[in-house]
Amino acid sequence: MRKTVCYLTSGSCRKSTNFLDGDVKVCYGSSQTTKLIAGKVAGSKPCLGYGAKVGLAFIGREALRPDTYADTVHRVAVDIATYDQQSCLAPQTVFVETDGALTPREVAQLLGGELENQQRKYPRSVLSDAENVAIQRARTDAEMRALMGGKAAVFASGHSTAWSVLYRELDGSGADEDVASLMSPLNRTVNVVAVPDLLDAARRLTSCRGWLQSCGVAVDSTRLFGLADILAAVGVNRICPLGEMDRAKSGWHHDGGFNLIDLLRAVDVERGSDAYSDSFDMDME
Repeated sequence: MRKTVCYLTSGSCRKSTNFLDGDVKVCYGSSQTTKLIAGKVAGSKPCLGYGAKVGLAFIGREALRPDTYADTVHRVAVDIATYDQQSCLAPQTVFVETDGALTPREVAQLLGGELENQQRKYPRSVLSDAENVAIQRARTDAEMRALMGGKAAVFASGHSTAWSVLYRELDGSGADEDVASLMSPLNRTVNVVAVPDLLDAARRLTSCRGWLQSCGVAVDSTRLFGLADILAAVGVNRICPLGEMDRAKSGWHHDGGFNLIDLLRAVDVERGSDAYSDSFDMDME
C-alpha cells in the first residue's frame, strides 16, 4: 500500500496534485482544506479527513479547594501553551464552576499568571500580522462587553499578544452556546466562562455538535461519568485529565472512529475454500 504525506494550505491545495499519489489519503487541516482534498481524490481511493475541532475544559468546584487549585490552574496553562493551541486537542474555552474556594474570575486571573510563567520558560512562536490582529480584536470585543455592563474581563500580557484570558459569565437565559463563542484566536488565547453547574453548561453545547472533540476535566470520581455521558451526547469523543489534553494516547479513537479500519478493504476467503481447492491437487493424499 502506497501513501503520500503532503503539507498544504487551502490555497496550494487548489493548484497542487502531489497528494493524488498513493493508495490511501489521510489529511489534517482546516475544514475547508480537508473538503478540497476529498473532492480531488478519486472515488476509488479511501480518503480520511480530519478538519478543525474545538477543545474544552471543565473545572469543578472540588478542583478549586485550597489544596488543589494551584495544580489545577497549572495543568490548564500547560494544555493551552503546548503547541500554542495549534492542535485541535487544546482547550479554547474553560468552564469553571462557581462556589469553589476561588471564584472563576480569580481562576482566570491566576491562569494569566501561569501563562506568563509558560511564556518565560517556553516563549510562544512568532505570529503573523493577521494573527496578532485577531487576538487584539478578541481582547477589544471582551473589553467592550465589560464597558457596556457585561460581566466580563480581560487578563492579558502587557505590550504583546503573548497570552490572553477572556473572562465572561454564562448567559443566564438558558440558551445554547454557539460554536463561535467557544472559539478563540488560538496562540495562547483562551475563554474562561463562569458557570453555576458543569452539567447544565455541558447540556447547553448541543448546537456545537460536529465541532467538539477533546475535553479535559477536573471533577471528583462521583461526578465524572455523569458529566462524561452528557459530553458524549453533545458530541465530545475524548475525555481526559487536565494537563493531558495535548497528549492523546496512540490507540485513541480519533473523532470517535476506528481510524485505520476506514482505510482498509476486507477480502474474505471463506471457510472450506482451501479444502475444496485441495480436491484438485493431484499431490494431495
